[in-house]
Amino acid sequence: MVKHQSEALMLLEDDEATSQRLNIKTLGKREEVYRLRRERVDKIVENVIIKEGKGNILRQKLVP
Repeated sequence: MVKHQSEALMLLEDDEATSQRLNIKTLGKREEVYRLRRERVDKIVENVIIKEGKGNILRQKLVP
């Protein structure tokens, strides 16, 4: 059992050092975790508008 969310994430990402330290086998889902994270980031980026004016850039997140 892990004590911190950060350790759980490291295990989910197949971090060998964390796995060995906690003596917990990883699930082998590194690529899936990274792919899902990239998809979430892509969706966030799609909802951002960049407005340029007077040399400033304003980023506003749209609310669906």
